Amino acid sequence: MIYNAACSHAKGQIKDVDELHSQILAAWDELDQHGIDMAVRQWHTCLLACVKAKGGHFKHKLSQ
Repeated sequence: MIYNAACSHAKGQIKDVDELHSQILAAWDELDQHGIDMAVRQWHTCLLACVKAKGGHFKHKLSQ
């Protein structure tokens, strides 16, 4: 996701690793904190369900 944002943020082709690095940092700065917070909450919910299921199948329980 960050790589795609960095590539679309760049004007033209990225020439080297340093340019990619600067574009990634620019894309990172544009990320919405609310979106990041929501993704972390969703990941945390999935992680807790996985632990509760002892690593077994759990995705069907997330929508309950």
